[in-house]
Amino acid sequence: MTQITVFDPFHEVRAMMRRVNEDPFFFPARGKDRSLGWRSRNSEIAPPIDAYKTEGALKVETPLPGFSADEIDVSLEKGVLAIRAEHTSEHTGETTSHASDQGASADADRTYVVRERYSGAASRSILIGEEYDADSVEATLKDGVLTLTIQMLPEVQPKQITVKVG
Repeated sequence: MTQITVFDPFHEVRAMMRRVNEDPFFFPARGKDRSLGWRSRNSEIAPPIDAYKTEGALKVETPLPGFSADEIDVSLEKGVLAIRAEHTSEHTGETTSHASDQGASADADRTYVVRERYSGAASRSILIGEEYDADSVEATLKDGVLTLTIQMLPEVQPKQITVKVG
C-alpha cells in the first residue's frame, strides 16, 4: 500500500509559536507574589522603546509608569544608550513564609491578595551609534513616558551644498 504524506504549510509557524509560549522571556512571570508583569530572564522588565530621527536629533521614548524622575538613570557611552529605572519604595514585594503558604505576598504593614503593579527594576540598552553628542542628552518624564532628545554631532550632520552656475 502507498503511504501518503500530507504537507502542512503552517507546521513551522505552529512550532515557533509553541516555543514562544514556553519561553519564560515571552510568558508572563507568575511567582509566589502572583504578579503578572512582563519580565526578562533576570526579573527586570524590558520596556519597549520608540526611537526616531528628527532634524539633527534622535528622539527616544519609553514608557516607565510609576517611576519618578529620581529613580531613572540614563547614560550614553560609546554609542550605547542605556536606560535603567528602579523603584526605591519601601514596599518591594518580599514574601514571608506565612503569606507565601497562603498565596499572598506581605510587606511589613500589608498583605497582598493580588499584586499586579510592578515594583522592581526596568532596564533597556540600544545601540544608537557614535554620531550623537552625549553632552546634549535632554530627558523629560511626562505622564509616565520618558522622552530623550539627543543632538547629532555637528560634524556628522548632513551639509547642504549649493550648486553654482557657470
